[in-house]
Amino acid sequence: MSWDLALSPYQDLLFSPGRDWQYVDGVALINQRIVTRLMIVRDSWLFDDTGVLGSHLDLALREDQVEAEANIDGLVREALDPINDEINIRDIHIDVDAIGQIKVLIEYVWLTPNITPFALDLQQLAVILPGGA
Repeated sequence: MSWDLALSPYQDLLFSPGRDWQYVDGVALINQRIVTRLMIVRDSWLFDDTGVLGSHLDLALREDQVEAEANIDGLVREALDPINDEINIRDIHIDVDAIGQIKVLIEYVWLTPNITPFALDLQQLAVILPGGA
């Protein structure tokens, strides 16, 4: 099973009480990969020679709220397309609260080898974005 170093919600490395690096695997790893892809601005990472790491959500957040809401679904799907062999997105819900924060709820199925996607549990991940212009 694959694993990675654990990141905080602020993308900092996490350490255990024993001062060892924490790691994540399973669904927590998939959630971390999704959040990381959404938070990195596409084409901003020097070592991404393929040009597919990250998202263009920063562009939507510069638009007015109505346009941002209309564009976020497509931008999230575009950012997650390179990992479509790991997840199957079922639905994306977008909600804006009273102070303008945008909540993106992603419903997906984690595709594990040799298991039919319909036999797996539906996962939900909420990502909070800052309000638009």
